[in-house]
Amino acid sequence: MNQQTGKSLNKPTSNIKSLNDSYEYAFFNTGHELHKIFFLDIFYLQGDHSQVCITTPLHKTMLKTNLEEIESIIPPSIFQRVHKNYIVNINHITKLNYDSIYIDKLELPISKLYKNILIARLNVFK
Repeated sequence: MNQQTGKSLNKPTSNIKSLNDSYEYAFFNTGHELHKIFFLDIFYLQGDHSQVCITTPLHKTMLKTNLEEIESIIPPSIFQRVHKNYIVNINHITKLNYDSIYIDKLELPISKLYKNILIARLNVFK
């Protein structure tokens, strides 16, 4: 953590408990470089067992970690897990149907397990 600003983070590690919503960004270690990514810019995170891809409007950043590690450091007020392999920034969701979430024209899966949790967090007009 940057001692002057308290706003940066090197590679996520298991000893990091949680970042609160006062953090605006983190530095993510891609192996050879540290990439500064603002949380509000992240569309979604896609992971498998050993890698996570962070997708923003400008590029994709690959990390050697898992979604659980990333989930522990991103602000929970703007991110929601929607599938075992996906976490989305709820501010970028444009549409939701039975089994999919849309971020503009990009379709991502949503599992039954997480759908009701997501709907409860959204500002839904009935």
